[in-house]
Amino acid sequence: MIDPPAVLLDIATRVGNLRPDWQQPERFFEARSELAAELRRIAKQQSPKPVHQYSPERTQLTRHDVK
Repeated sequence: MIDPPAVLLDIATRVGNLRPDWQQPERFFEARSELAAELRRIAKQQSPKPVHQYSPERTQLTRHDVK
């Protein structure tokens, strides 16, 4: 069994240390993707209901969202 607070603290530290690598730019994006995948995995394990994928389209308010 994982210890969620410890894992989240580890991920937070890794996010804080995330920097572009000018010799290998893809390394930044790979590390970012790995961190995002770990967070999704933890969310799925901890959540009693389904966790939805991030959708950039839903970050914009539409006229149907405003009441």
